[in-house]
Amino acid sequence: MLSGIDLNLFTNDKNLFLDLVTIDGGVIYYASADLRSDKELVLQAVKQSASAIRSASDNIKEDAADVVLEAVRQNVALLEFASERLRGNREIVLEALKTDALTLGLASEELRKDKDLVLNAVKLNGRAIKYAVEK
Repeated sequence: MLSGIDLNLFTNDKNLFLDLVTIDGGVIYYASADLRSDKELVLQAVKQSASAIRSASDNIKEDAADVVLEAVRQNVALLEFASERLRGNREIVLEALKTDALTLGLASEELRKDKDLVLNAVKLNGRAIKYAVEK
């Protein structure tokens, strides 16, 4: 833990935060809004601690598929923090399904209509069928 440091004095210092997030990804919470929109910084934070995605800007959660994929690889429940568009990203959802087929419920409606994807999830956990959407 990083105690005794007044992070408010340095909230816009990208180099500092790049160093800090390699120690504790959650420290991105204290970064400025601009830094929480910096894809490189957020990706480093998420690599250290997947839950750092919670502090990422909406732009990152909406557009940065690689950042969301990294978070989902570590914790499938974090798919919840992705935008609807990224919850429609087949690669991200398939990655989540590998760990927990019930994350089909977090996928976009379009993917929940996809017969092959739903079948894949149901093979892993029959209860995933409740998240399927008819075409």
